[in-house]
Amino acid sequence: MPTGPKASSAHRVIGNAMKTNDTKLTLWTLAGLAAFFLLVWAIMMLIRS
Repeated sequence: MPTGPKASSAHRVIGNAMKTNDTKLTLWTLAGLAAFFLLVWAIMMLIRS
């Protein structure tokens, strides 16, 4: 897993979620992943149309 300034915020959030048992942080991670997949899906729909 990359570290330093090149590491994306998603990688840091997921890493922190695995280190801690913080329920709120895990929920935010899942929400972020869901938003990311929705964004990718929307882009694919735009490309197809």
